[in-house]
Amino acid sequence: MLVDPIVSYANTLYTHTRGRRSLLYLLVPRSRRHFTPAQIACLEETDTIRERTSKKGREAREDEVRTAASEELVAWVEREGGRVVREASGCLVLVEVMLYAQAGRVVKNSFLFMD
Repeated sequence: MLVDPIVSYANTLYTHTRGRRSLLYLLVPRSRRHFTPAQIACLEETDTIRERTSKKGREAREDEVRTAASEELVAWVEREGGRVVREASGCLVLVEVMLYAQAGRVVKNSFLFMD
């Protein structure tokens, strides 16, 4: 799956706008906090094609991607969160992982004890 290689480069991706969006797309694919209306409109153009070619709805596909990315993103936050939280770009990703990753509750509790 394409999700694993993206998540494995989280340490590098979060520091750049396009890389950060790659990580955020896995969790919150059409969030107006992170994507412009033009980017969201571009993504929506594929919806009509997917309705004809996919057995799954958009929400089901988004949940599958979020689930696939969650475990490794949570592990990344637990490993690197203390360092990443000190950077504005890191905070953006870190907060979204804590809020939207499937294992987000674990991160919220362990994050309180980071150095």
